[in-house]
Order: sequence, then structure tokens, then C-alpha cells
Amino acid sequence: MRVLAALDDSDLADEVVEALAPWLAAADAEARLMMVWDSRQAHPETPTHPPDLIVSDPVVTSDSWARAPVDYVGDRTERRGQMIQRIRNERLASLRSLGARHLTSTFDVEVDGAEDVPEAILRAADDYGADMIAIGTHGRRGLRRVLGGSVAEEVIRNARIPVFVVHQGSVVHPGAHFLVVAHDTARSVELREHLEDIRTRDRNAQFTLLIPATHHSGRLTDTTDDVATAESTAAETRAVLRDEGIDLADARVGDPTPLLAIEDELRDHPDTYASVILCTFPPGISRWVRMDTAHQVERHLEIPVEHVIAYRAPADNPAARDEYCQRLRHAAETARNQLARIEALSEGDVGIALPAREHSLNDELEAIERALFESGCG
Repeated sequence: MRVLAALDDSDLADEVVEALAPWLAAADAEARLMMVWDSRQAHPETPTHPPDLIVSDPVVTSDSWARAPVDYVGDRTERRGQMIQRIRNERLASLRSLGARHLTSTFDVEVDGAEDVPEAILRAADDYGADMIAIGTHGRRGLRRVLGGSVAEEVIRNARIPVFVVHQGSVVHPGAHFLVVAHDTARSVELREHLEDIRTRDRNAQFTLLIPATHHSGRLTDTTDDVATAESTAAETRAVLRDEGIDLADARVGDPTPLLAIEDELRDHPDTYASVILCTFPPGISRWVRMDTAHQVERHLEIPVEHVIAYRAPADNPAARDEYCQRLRHAAETARNQLARIEALSEGDVGIALPAREHSLNDELEAIERALFESGCG
């Protein structure tokens, strides 16, 4: 059996190979570790555009590059080609080292460049005769699809063979410490089940709960009630989880803005947390999703984020359940109206296509409809 592992040059590659290793050993399978980069970032063969892989001269525009003397263009092209080859060699060495660290089974390595990375991965799998593709995703757990699209999503959608998907942060090391960030969803069934799943895989896993003192609408300056509400939520959640067999290492209240709350916690406790577990309501009604919190944390704080979505309405509070269902219905209607406008724009002789926005709205609507169904909102 053969497995093609499609990797990038981030820490996620380690997680993919580490997760794949036991499976390869058990199946007595061989693997090809492959790294594909977007070749639109570097074209040594086509000196019609200024080089973007190396530091250019202070002012080099497309026009001036096209009018540059042949010897200048040739020199720059040669240097760029040399840099690409050096990067290629470095990535090949990195893949060999990665395989040597984690694999006991047979493996080889490959590096390639392509304008369409998902297509290149699928083509490489065919050429290799792969029976399965392994790939990692930086997408948040809990979303059926990665909002906005990704290489992993395209591979999963178009592959004709099974795809082994590793979510960033899902490889748990013994005794890992997780920072759990939530507010109104802190006592959700989905979050509790996610923590139980981690604890099942690692009995020594630790969790610290962080509740941002999120402002409530209608109050611009007085945050006293916000802090009190967050403290109450932290205490109640700690008690509920303890009853379920999950003892928190600590439960804290942080800055109203989740990104700043997480940043403060990571600064105050450096090298403590393996990843952040962010629990929100579904897209369409979650302010944290609208703020792109998960992506902002990954980008600016450089820590993996697992996104858990609380789909089900509060079962122990009829008033909160009714409000939740009402918000979901309103969000679903808004998403449908926006999709209808996009469809109308695309019609006619001169249509305007908005595929990225349409894709995002469809994913959002799918999440909202799932929440409506699972909450029994009708």
C-alpha cells in the first residue's frame, strides 16, 4: 500500500507525519513525503515580471522589468533560479529529516512547484499509484468545510481515493496543556465532548478556562457587570466540568476582546499551552467568528487553534433557547437574502460573479441550518 503525504513548510507537517506514522507501520505501507509550493511565486523561466522571491532593486516595476537590458534580466533570472534550487534542496533535506524522525516504514521525498497546488497533489498521487492521500489543514475544527476554501478542502473534494486529514493541534502529546476560550458557549455540550475526547486520548491533559469579559450591547463604558458575569460563568463552568470528571487547572477572566485576552494569557504564562481551543456559536450569529478570532490568534500569536462550534441551544434555559433560535432564524434569512442578491448580480449579459463570497455564505448557511436542526428550532 502507498500513501502520498502532501505537506507544507509549517509545523503542521510534523503533525501530519507523526499522526500517519503508526498507521503506516501497522499497514506495512510505504509513503512519499511531498511538498508543493505555488510556482506563481517564482518563475525563473519567464523574465517578464519582476522577481518576487528575492529582494528587488529599490524600484522595479513590471514595465521597467520588461524594458530592462537582456544581460540584467539574465543575471536576475539566473540568481533567482539559484535561489529556487537552494530552497528546493533545503525542503528536500527537511522532508528527509522529517521522515527519519517519525517513520520506521519505507519512504521517499519529492518537491514540486505548480500554479494549482491541489491539482498538483492529486496528479502526484496518481503518478505515485497512491492508495491514500494524507494532508493537514489549518482550518478550524467544527466547520464542515474550511470557510473561504483551502488546499486541503480542494483535495478532499476532488480526490478519488481516501484522504487522511490531520487538523492542526489535533496531535496530542502526553500532558499537553490547552487554553480553552469561551463565554456563552462555555457550558455547551460540544465543548464538553471535545474536552472529554482529548482527555480520553491523554489522561494527563490539562485545561485552563479563559472567559473574556465581553461587553454586552447597550453598555459602552461600565464593565463592572461584564466582569461579574464572566466570573460567574467561569465558576459555574468549572463546577459543571468537575461534575463531568474534568478538573480545570484554573479558570480566569480576561480582556473583553478575545484576541487581547489570549495574548495577555500567553504573555503571562509563556511556553505553557500546546494550543488554544476556541468555542463559539455558529457563523452568522457569532461575533467572534465575524471578528475572525481564530485566524487572528493563529496569525498574530503563532499558536494552533481548534475551533469548536456550539450548535445546540441551551437546554436548561427556555428563554435563552428561544432567543438563540430567533437569532439563528434571522441569520439564516440574512444569508439566504445575500445569496439571492449574488445570484441576481451574476445574471444578465454582463454578470458580476462573487464565488468566494457565495462559497462563504453557503458554508455559513449550512452551519446555521445544522444549528437550527440540532436545537429543534424548527
